Amino acid sequence: VPETSVLGHCFFFAIMTLLLGRESNPNMCEQRVINNFFSALFHDLPEAVTRDIISPVKQATDDLPNIVKKIENEIVNKELVPLMENFFVQEIIDYTSDEFSNRIKNDSGKIQNVSWEELNTKYNQNKYFPIDGRLVRIADHLSALMEADISIKHGITSVHLINGRDGIPYSYKGVGQIGKRVLHLAKVDVAKLCDLESWIFFH
Repeated sequence: VPETSVLGHCFFFAIMTLLLGRESNPNMCEQRVINNFFSALFHDLPEAVTRDIISPVKQATDDLPNIVKKIENEIVNKELVPLMENFFVQEIIDYTSDEFSNRIKNDSGKIQNVSWEELNTKYNQNKYFPIDGRLVRIADHLSALMEADISIKHGITSVHLINGRDGIPYSYKGVGQIGKRVLHLAKVDVAKLCDLESWIFFH
């Protein structure tokens, strides 16, 4: 049975984000590549205090994800920030706040949400501190899918794990929550990438 840990998941997720970023746009500026990697690496940092809140609970109502995120931010500021050195606090907050949205820092230093197209043109410069939040989200789903599939194939499973594994590819086929999914990033076909039937190396 493959050993796993929260840190192992975060590192695997960060590597997946790095690879998907290179595949979707090999011309990303240096800061963007760095930001994407560390956004993925630190995406679960609030759970060091809150512990894991499973997706079915987070998404029980339309408003609940925003409420959970607000609570996580408050707890991070209260419990984790005092343990950090001042020189990197803001950078960590930039990585963990609104982590699945495409964003940059505008000329006034404020976080601004932008489109993927804008990230690849106007804001693909180090000075804008660009982050591909939607790419990070795709890597998050793909990592969860792979980890769940491996666990199930090793006999460690539950109905929730099976439903979670099967639900991710379904949602990227243009069915269900299509409005919340990015189906393509440049030449990366996310639906094909999440197709379990094509994962010959895991069968």
